[in-house]
Amino acid sequence: MRAIASESSCYNYEFSENWCWLAVKLRSPDGLNNVTGYVERNSVLGIALANLIGVPLPQNLPDGTPIPALKLPGSKALDTVRLAFPNMAQSDHCVKITELLADRWLLFPKEGK
Repeated sequence: MRAIASESSCYNYEFSENWCWLAVKLRSPDGLNNVTGYVERNSVLGIALANLIGVPLPQNLPDGTPIPALKLPGSKALDTVRLAFPNMAQSDHCVKITELLADRWLLFPKEGK
């Protein structure tokens, strides 16, 4: 999904533990539709997405985690992400972010396969 990503405070259903999950509002390029994507807060993917949208990083990062420059709080990012509905989904607007394909909308050959 190509999306405008920003931090969300919506923690519902399977993703109600805000200490475990990072909530990311994923808005469509035209701004008309959105879903809330969730990623494990302390995973490499969670840290990468947090960094892109200006969410403070955890104090104890896993060894070998690359740390790019943190964006300002409240930042928005143009991202391409892969999503999946959780097993036994309780909502049609809460999805799990499974992969960050690119921190841009344009994908080059072999990206996203």
